[in-house]
Amino acid sequence: MKNKVFKAIIWAVAILGGLFLIFQQLNKNKAANKAKTDLVQQTNPSVLVSTDTAKMAPLVIDFEANGVFQPNKVLDFASEVSGRIAELKVDIGATVHQGQLLAVLDNEQLNNEVLLSSNTKAKLESDLARYDSAYQNGGITFQQLQDLRLQAKQAATQVNIQSRKLRDSYMKAPINGIIQTKYTEKGAYVQPATKIFQIVDISRLKLRINVPEYQVVKLKLKDKVPVHSDVFPEKQLYATVSYIAPMGDASLNFPVELELNNIGGNAIRGGMYGRAKFRFSENREALLVPRTAFVGSVGSNEVYVAVNGKAEMRIVKAGRILGEKVEILEGIRPGDAVITSGQINLQNGSAITIQ
Repeated sequence: MKNKVFKAIIWAVAILGGLFLIFQQLNKNKAANKAKTDLVQQTNPSVLVSTDTAKMAPLVIDFEANGVFQPNKVLDFASEVSGRIAELKVDIGATVHQGQLLAVLDNEQLNNEVLLSSNTKAKLESDLARYDSAYQNGGITFQQLQDLRLQAKQAATQVNIQSRKLRDSYMKAPINGIIQTKYTEKGAYVQPATKIFQIVDISRLKLRINVPEYQVVKLKLKDKVPVHSDVFPEKQLYATVSYIAPMGDASLNFPVELELNNIGGNAIRGGMYGRAKFRFSENREALLVPRTAFVGSVGSNEVYVAVNGKAEMRIVKAGRILGEKVEILEGIRPGDAVITSGQINLQNGSAITIQ
């Protein structure tokens, strides 16, 4: 026990020592960077920088997004009962309709089982009618009557089970679509859940795309969106927004799903590229600056402005990020000359030369 405590103390001391050394090294690096900056300013009285003018411009949030068309439905059609495949009615590439017969299992045994169960059920129902009368006359006990009723009910259940198996031996398409894959052949023995066909429905398509955060807030379910297929650029299609993800990814993009009808003859195939064009009416003017004007990153909210030959630090409030431009809500005004390069050598009040 003492050894464990002693080891834990040693580890704690080692970790604290390591953190202290890291903190000390960071301070040294910071001091070294400051010294370099000071040296640059002493050697060169002014720092060479580039600037750009903050100006009002249309804040266009229209955008396009590329995605891949996905089938409306993809279904692996499987057997529900055991048996040997007696017939396959369709092959790869066939167009099938819901309820169409696709395959038949050898069901001679199932037919016999249904017949036997039906006969047993009929006999027990006939016996039950006689036992009912006998019970009324005191010929049998109530328990004997109840036992026969239970047997009749079990026989009826068995008929239902066997009849369902017989129906399932005639395998019918559950959806409309095209046979994409055939997993087995005539004569093969299948078990429940054995795949027979894969059916793909491309009469309707899904286009899955990623939408940035500032645009996704403008979308609503059932919105109509123009869509283009890269292989049929002359066809104008319209899709409906069917899904908007409740959570975005690390890049603040949100998965969105659009649904649309395929063009004549199901010409667009699953896996082809498509493009959605989003158009928003709320396009207005905003104060924009280059993204490179920020010290480090947009999240720093720090921008240098050139004022009378010197760099003046401004704390700004950033709005939307639109590619290489950033909307500014507070901190600078239209016409201010924001510094877009050379910030690494600047401090508040540094002399500058604009190239």
